[in-house]
Amino acid sequence: MALREILIHMDSTPQCAARLELAVDLARRHGARLTGLYVLTYFPYASRNTAAEAQVEAARDMFHEQAGAAGIAAEWRRVDWQVVGVSIWEVITLHAYYTDLVVVGQTKTGKAGQTATEGIPERIILGSGRPVLIVPYAGSFSGMGQRIMVAWKAGRESTRALNDSLPLLQAAQEVTLVTVSDTRDGAPSPCTICEHLSLHGVPVRGKNLPTGNQQIADTLLNHVAEQGIDLLVTGAYGYTSKGAPALGVVARQLLQSMTIPVLMSH
Repeated sequence: MALREILIHMDSTPQCAARLELAVDLARRHGARLTGLYVLTYFPYASRNTAAEAQVEAARDMFHEQAGAAGIAAEWRRVDWQVVGVSIWEVITLHAYYTDLVVVGQTKTGKAGQTATEGIPERIILGSGRPVLIVPYAGSFSGMGQRIMVAWKAGRESTRALNDSLPLLQAAQEVTLVTVSDTRDGAPSPCTICEHLSLHGVPVRGKNLPTGNQQIADTLLNHVAEQGIDLLVTGAYGYTSKGAPALGVVARQLLQSMTIPVLMSH
């Protein structure tokens, strides 16, 4: 598998520029086409946003400028979804079916509460069937993917994330595959899955991380900071809560506290 098509969600938030810079750099390094998707949706009884067109044009100009400067193949999509009540994540999910990787921003909820982009990463992870790269709302991450950490737990979600991230793992300078256990003794060995990755040309080493008194998400993020990791790959466990899909505790905590890009698959 190779990255040939990358979809990035474009919007008018301050973080969009850094997200685009990362996606353009990723498309350039992998020879992929980048598609910029800007979605306009409408809430019931809400007045039409007269500033929306100016925001779309600014995002489009930024997209074409950065893609052109990088010399990559690029496509711009502006979707004006007229059906009232349809969420942005629903439209992005429809377009995600036809791409190799989806790039979205971490949700930043202000004091006012929910925003139009609330829940986008979670919903697309659970509903698209594609790997989703979530970019933090603060920081710059161009050149991401040189030092990658894979959080491994034998199961469906981790296996899917590992397979989905292979193009990135193969291009990395260093890959660490970690398992997390409650104690140092009796921790499961990651040797078998490391052998599998080695067969795919991945420069990988295995490591067991004891949690101690920490939560799993904190253990992973602390190791990320200590080792200078620039991308975290992990499976995203999902379940149904009151009839609606929801992410597991570890995935939700990672999305809330992430400091580097995280690639998740479900």
